[in-house]
Amino acid sequence: MLASFAPPILFFQHTVDVEPNLPVVRWLLSIISTKQWILMKMSRIDAMKREMEGKAAWGHRRL
Repeated sequence: MLASFAPPILFFQHTVDVEPNLPVVRWLLSIISTKQWILMKMSRIDAMKREMEGKAAWGHRRL
């Protein structure tokens, strides 16, 4: 599994290193990672909300 992932990652790092406008590439990479982090947080908050609603509904039904 790792062998199939290695070449694209190495190629990507190579293109980033060679790229003349490195600040732009870094900026894009930071935006991408930030976006993914936000999406991850949002999905986690969503799951927590759903869990809380589920618990509330369950508690309400029990009464």
